[in-house]
Amino acid sequence: MGETISSIKYLTISRGIELGLAFFLNVILFRTLSTEGMGIYALIISFVAIAQTLSDVGLGEATMYYLAKNAHNQKQAKKVFATGFLSIGVLALMFALGLIVVSPVLARIYSINVLYFILCGVMLCAVVVKVGLDQALEAHKHFKARSLSGIVFTASRFSSVLFVILGLGTFGAISGEVVGQLVSIMLAFFVLKKLFSAQFSWSVLRTLFLYGRKIVMGTFFNLIQAHGVVLILGYFTLSGNGIFGALAKFTILVTSFSDSVLKVLYPRIVELRKQPIELLSQFNIFFKYNLILPIFLGGMSIIFAKPFLHVVYGNKIVGSELVFAVIMLSAIVDAVSILFHKLLTGMARPELLSKSIAIKAVVILFFAVILIPRYEAMGAAVAVLIGMILGNVLLLFFSKQTLKFAFPLGVALKCIGALLIVGLVSIPVLQTASDLMSLVFGAFVAPLYFVILFAFGVITKQDLRYLKTFISG
Repeated sequence: MGETISSIKYLTISRGIELGLAFFLNVILFRTLSTEGMGIYALIISFVAIAQTLSDVGLGEATMYYLAKNAHNQKQAKKVFATGFLSIGVLALMFALGLIVVSPVLARIYSINVLYFILCGVMLCAVVVKVGLDQALEAHKHFKARSLSGIVFTASRFSSVLFVILGLGTFGAISGEVVGQLVSIMLAFFVLKKLFSAQFSWSVLRTLFLYGRKIVMGTFFNLIQAHGVVLILGYFTLSGNGIFGALAKFTILVTSFSDSVLKVLYPRIVELRKQPIELLSQFNIFFKYNLILPIFLGGMSIIFAKPFLHVVYGNKIVGSELVFAVIMLSAIVDAVSILFHKLLTGMARPELLSKSIAIKAVVILFFAVILIPRYEAMGAAVAVLIGMILGNVLLLFFSKQTLKFAFPLGVALKCIGALLIVGLVSIPVLQTASDLMSLVFGAFVAPLYFVILFAFGVITKQDLRYLKTFISG
């Protein structure tokens, strides 16, 4: 447990640095670009993500699973890495070329310059390589290198600002993303150079494919539910797409802790998949934390939405507080569901994950098509929230079948109760103080949430000992 806490500490601190850099970058870009420019930026990033997921066809998740499974068998791990990495790379190159070929058609549909979609194809190849290397770093528990890679990537993305200042606009902002990918790739190559000595293996590819085909439906629908809304919204309004994209950037503030913790927990799930009692004890601990923190982070973002958005974006997003609140509610649900995602893939039950993702995606697209033409950004946010709730309820059901755990409903209700108390205390300040002073007050009142949970018995002395180990370890 000590090693696990130490790894989580390192990832959390580095993730905080990465988030801080990304936060300032996003603020600078949004204040520099027009809302329409941000809409184009979000659109291209979504096209890259969709093509990247299609080129994966489940092999990425399969490669990560077998790398973790063979962590102590370096020879087999090399074969898995080489086979998975090369297969995904070839597929990505095919999709990139296809994207470039159809770029004139896409440019006419969205009424933007064809060069954006050509750059999209180039960026796709870089993204696929980076994602594959990041998964290998996580599976082999190179958490320090993975963290450093993330920080270097985010810092390198600041070249976007330079390109924008030089007059390249949205095209320059996207080019900065490519620069960040390339720098991160070089770092990961150096750390993983020992894995590049193996050759492609058809037998390993068959093993990866047999696992990957169980989740290919999930990866396909996952890209739809994550980026289909952006493509639909971008078709109707690029400005609305820019606002939605700018607000959605902050969901990472809610999901970041869960993501960091579960990068560490995933290899443990794979190792303990045949020891359900030991796995259950660790799972329950992280489940509680994975409720306490996302509810806190998302809830505080909602309570202080108006002053936060005004300080960050100025008058560019006036009256979008309700859209932001709905997006943050979706982020809370998403952060909690990350735990179930890792559980099902780590326990070699990806087909169950695929079913829940497919239903979630269909629900999101159904409501997106109905709501976006009339309500634009708000319609997109509501569609995502409805799909997140329904899909993740099913995901919870499948997870409970795989590992017999009890959902800590009492913990969730007490967290919501503590958040409501913080909100009530904050109302007078929000109504009278300036935006900046409201945020300062929010920083001071935030610890009250944890004090209330301690009084409710949700946070125990054992948790405080874990925290002490986390800080001092």
